Amino acid sequence: GIDKPLTIPDRDWSRWVETHPLGYADKLSELNGKHQDKVVPLIKLVKHWRDVQMCYRRPKSYWLECLVYHLIDDGKVTTKRRSYAELFQLVLASIAQDFRQDLEKEGKVPEILDPMLGNNVAHNWERAAFETFMRRIDESLGWAERAIAEDDEEKAVELWQKVFGEEWFPTE
Repeated sequence: GIDKPLTIPDRDWSRWVETHPLGYADKLSELNGKHQDKVVPLIKLVKHWRDVQMCYRRPKSYWLECLVYHLIDDGKVTTKRRSYAELFQLVLASIAQDFRQDLEKEGKVPEILDPMLGNNVAHNWERAAFETFMRRIDESLGWAERAIAEDDEEKAVELWQKVFGEEWFPTE
């Protein structure tokens, strides 16, 4: 039936990865509801950040979804009484902390587990791409932390524009 897991080819077509899109959609919707409907917009922010910060070697959208899903579901990032700015900064900080040990081991990349089936969706993440991702995480985390702490709104906007692109918070 249509509500059962599917097997789809991964990027290089040499290995098939089992997935369960309808079950995941239900699970994401449930998590989003439990967290003031902030999970889906936060995932969209992370994907936008990736598109602005990474022209090449981008992590796949589903990897980022699973990553944010687990950070919230595991309680590492809590949404209650937090702005999207704070949530985004917490996501970056959590990724930086959680993935640091993988970055320090030569040739290692982190696992990102599918919320439904538990398999590693990022099994084919190349080390160079992971290193690029972590450099962008660290750089953007610094800007986000400074923007949140900044009292001068104009300076805060400039910092957020470094994170999300100049089209965000236009001056006109």
